Amino acid sequence: MKKLLCLLLSLFCLTGCQPVGQGQPEPMDIPKDEYVWAEAGATILLPEGTMTYCDVHIAESGALWFDFKDGGDTAFWLEAWEKGVEEPLEEQLGVFTLGETDTHVIQVMTSTCGTLNNEKIRPLWEEMRKKAVEMTEENIILMQQ
Repeated sequence: MKKLLCLLLSLFCLTGCQPVGQGQPEPMDIPKDEYVWAEAGATILLPEGTMTYCDVHIAESGALWFDFKDGGDTAFWLEAWEKGVEEPLEEQLGVFTLGETDTHVIQVMTSTCGTLNNEKIRPLWEEMRKKAVEMTEENIILMQQ
């Protein structure tokens, strides 16, 4: 009887006890702050909160515009300039080179406009612009060729 009880207790422990956090999926409602940019050959790690607060729009030029869902104001945008074909913008206030892939130079641009469609988001707008300016080449993950 003791052996049977020990066996049942062992089976119960094996089936019901799992370490916390293992085998549990991540919540599906939290968007990842990254953009897979195949045309530029990289995944871009975006500032925290970008995909929560912004929609991504692709311009005719291929630039990525990150516009706030609430009001449509632009937080920042990314442009990939093809090496040897296009000349990146001159670095200036609101424009800087984030880094390079094998085929492109990637620049970040922030709006310097002081007028917003939705003034209520001004603190968030300023925060997102600041985070965009703080991006570095570490925000670029090159795709495997």
